[in-house]
Amino acid sequence: MSWSSVRLTLITLVTAAYLAKLSTRLRGSRTGVKAKAPFTKDGLQETSYDDIDLLKSIPSSPTTLSYVVTNIRILDLNPPPANISSHSAVSFVKTDITSLTSVREALRPLSNGTSPTVIYHTAAIIRFWERFSYCWDASYEINVRGVGNVITAAQELPSAVLIYTSTGDTVIPRPKFLRIGWDLENTSTPIGDSDKPLSTARLSESCYSRTKLLAEELVSKSDGLPGLRAGIIRPG
Repeated sequence: MSWSSVRLTLITLVTAAYLAKLSTRLRGSRTGVKAKAPFTKDGLQETSYDDIDLLKSIPSSPTTLSYVVTNIRILDLNPPPANISSHSAVSFVKTDITSLTSVREALRPLSNGTSPTVIYHTAAIIRFWERFSYCWDASYEINVRGVGNVITAAQELPSAVLIYTSTGDTVIPRPKFLRIGWDLENTSTPIGDSDKPLSTARLSESCYSRTKLLAEELVSKSDGLPGLRAGIIRPG
């Protein structure tokens, strides 16, 4: 057998082994990070929502702080369900987050003359499957420009706290499947709200993740500006 035939055989075997390993990698997580056995029907029937107590996560010792919520204003394109909007403490203002004028109008003083004090920013367009440049504007307008408009309007209030809802995607490295399991640091990553955002080289390539990262940068820079405190939470 000639050397060229041996080399071709070796290349074929290595390629076949690689493709088999890649196929396994694409079908599931690496060994060690797989989920527990799926729930059985009997197990689900035995599970009760009464056993889930979110209050257990609240610190047992008092914080000595008091919070009095007197008015809730919902800013959205569509009104909330009737069972929410009918509450006497809830009001609704139709708002286009991509318009600074619309956001300013929505954050005007309340009927009693007081200005909004805490802003929970939860608006986003979640198109996590889009990666190409022609899809960018749809995510950027809402996830970045919209956040900028809220920050600008919030700065004009006497005193405000902005709580921005980001995503865990800004700190979760994207998996590199072609490494067929040698990307272990990207497959089991504990995350927290205090983690620093990833560099763009390790971040997911989706328009959603990248626009949320840009929005985080805007919010971080706005914290401490005159009359404004800002913070970020990362669900997921």
